Amino acid sequence: MNNQTILLLLLLCFIRNIENIEPISSKVQSERVEKLRCGYNLDTLWTAELAHSPFAAGPLISDVDGNGKDEIIAAPFSESFTVLQGQNGQILHHSSWPAVNLDNSVHASPLQFDIDHDGMLDIMFTLSSGELRFYSPDGVRLKDKTYQIDPVYVSKAWYQYELILNTPAIDKYAFVEKPKGDEFQHVVPVDAHVLSTPVLVDLNNDKRVEELVISVSYFFEEDDFLIERIEKVVHKDTSGSLKFRNIKCEEHEGISCSHYCKPCSKVICSQCITQTKTHNRHHILVDEENFDDKKVKFEKAQRNIIRWSKESDRMKSEKKEINEKFEKVKQDIFDHKKNWQSMIDKYPDELSKDLKKRQKLALTDFDIEHNEIEETLEKLQTACDTLDSKPCTTSEGVIFFLENFDSLSDSLTEEIPNETYKPSREILFPHFVPGDFSLLKFGSLKVD
Repeated sequence: MNNQTILLLLLLCFIRNIENIEPISSKVQSERVEKLRCGYNLDTLWTAELAHSPFAAGPLISDVDGNGKDEIIAAPFSESFTVLQGQNGQILHHSSWPAVNLDNSVHASPLQFDIDHDGMLDIMFTLSSGELRFYSPDGVRLKDKTYQIDPVYVSKAWYQYELILNTPAIDKYAFVEKPKGDEFQHVVPVDAHVLSTPVLVDLNNDKRVEELVISVSYFFEEDDFLIERIEKVVHKDTSGSLKFRNIKCEEHEGISCSHYCKPCSKVICSQCITQTKTHNRHHILVDEENFDDKKVKFEKAQRNIIRWSKESDRMKSEKKEINEKFEKVKQDIFDHKKNWQSMIDKYPDELSKDLKKRQKLALTDFDIEHNEIEETLEKLQTACDTLDSKPCTTSEGVIFFLENFDSLSDSLTEEIPNETYKPSREILFPHFVPGDFSLLKFGSLKVD
């Protein structure tokens, strides 16, 4: 079926409405109606149910597999992408279509572009969230070609300066590049949204249609904050990768699980989604790409335990050296005190108190940093032990992992500082300088 056929189907509805009106008594009116009638006999060729959501954009009609026949590339508002045979409406044979799209909406029509330069036009789906996804003609997702449009960064307090802005003034409060350092604290990222179909053109006149013009809207979407983003579901096999394939679906015999339904708290297969309505509009966690992403974070957290432990041990050793140096000075003071014992009584104690204050001041920042590392290490160890307490080789283990991961995610993603700790101010180590045989000249603390 091509675009003309779809248009004719719409006209068919119009003609039926005309036929259902009351008989026209006026000959002039009757002749006008006859002129509006279509000269074709119209029949419905076929129908196909693709999703439970509506369409926000038209399909793309093209010869997807290169067999000389047109196919229909359809992208409903959500749930799936698919390619149908134009002659009968069946899903393209010997392909991986349909592709699941449960976590994003679509306002744009599909486009074709040879993104991997293999001579076959790939299919690009533009998601409303500003993500561009590419699929090969046979429905395999080209994950390494995915592109996400960056957010813009808007000053948090822009409204305190100007409530109405013209175009040149916007640049003072909205930034394309991510601010660095302390400036990032004063901005908020605003996500990109694509609500219309991009256009492939040859803008630089090099006779190659390879420039993509995209109309991008930046705004806050309520669902971004109220609906939890797609989780990553894991199953740890002997190779250490995250997959569901070793768990068989309870509803469809012999089919490996590939998704997780959060409301049902159940691991399911693709047929549970496409052939039943049990999980319709449920929050479904999808594809191994997401699972692997969480696995990477989990493994990184485990590696960080070793790195945090080494950093803690290093700081303990450094603290010990600092204390030893101060203790050495203290020992020098009291060794000298023995020679002055008959002349002095309180002065060495006062001098020792002065030294202790200097020592405490020198270790203030150091202790704060070290305590933070100890707390982070404890949280990280506890989080990893919790997630690792049940093996992810069963559905129960996977569910336990998923239901506990979010509450522990902050502890799992703590980053090791790029540089080793350096005091905010230089630590000054005093020397004890013996004085003459005079009470006031017993000695003092001096820094080189």
